[in-house]
Amino acid sequence: MDVIIMGSNEQALSLALSCKNKAASITFIDEDTDSLEFLQDEMEHGYEDRLGIKKKFKFTSNLDINLNQPVVFFDYLPDNEEKLGYLKKSKIEIPNGSVFFTTSKIYSVSKIASHLQDPRNVVGLQYLHSFEKSKVIELVKGIHTSTKALERAKWLMGELGKEMNIVKDSPGFLLNRMTMVLINEAIHLLNEGISTPHEIDKEMELALGLMAGPLRLADQIGLDIILNMLNSLYQGTGNPKFLPCSLLQNMVYSGYLGQKTNSGFYSYSAEILNFPHLKVY
Repeated sequence: MDVIIMGSNEQALSLALSCKNKAASITFIDEDTDSLEFLQDEMEHGYEDRLGIKKKFKFTSNLDINLNQPVVFFDYLPDNEEKLGYLKKSKIEIPNGSVFFTTSKIYSVSKIASHLQDPRNVVGLQYLHSFEKSKVIELVKGIHTSTKALERAKWLMGELGKEMNIVKDSPGFLLNRMTMVLINEAIHLLNEGISTPHEIDKEMELALGLMAGPLRLADQIGLDIILNMLNSLYQGTGNPKFLPCSLLQNMVYSGYLGQKTNSGFYSYSAEILNFPHLKVY
């Protein structure tokens, strides 16, 4: 199969590395040339080239795609209004037998599909943090999604070794919706001085068997993304349980976004961040 990835972030790279043994070619497309060049440099210098796999990777900012055979698209563009304009401008004509996976966590699958010429081939793809490390993924069926596209998507994810759950198109879908509640409540506990980041995470990991506690996971995902998702869930459902904790808002406003800024609920260059007004004695 030929794979086309729209976007050039770490999530896109994780997906590409998972596809490398199955795909005949993997093409990254992004108008953000700086991000594209950074990803290309990361690919060329950060990973060993086994069996000439790096030859499969291509990088371009050209939206004019001529397709005459089925391909697999993955949408990793940032969730903003520019994304919708980008998809509409691309005028992608998806050949029969293709699948267009959108990983948008904010926009519904149906909304993304409405910006493409043939919405029947669009399927939502959801997972936490890293595609490579995720044992289970969600496939989201939009209003337009055809049965053939969904079956094709299930087969492709099976080829990549993933367990999957089929869910309907709704705000936050399933995994994200449940995870955001847990993360937001953990931030409330921290904000109220009930415990420290380390202790909150340790208890959740030991009691529930989580690989990462909610605050560590929030740092991995990105606190700005968590804030956007909570706001989107609140707007989509009207349920006050999704109102972001004030501590989360203030941390994002202050530039503490998690691992990508080297500091969030934890510091990634030293010890756990000190929250003196929240310390439990």
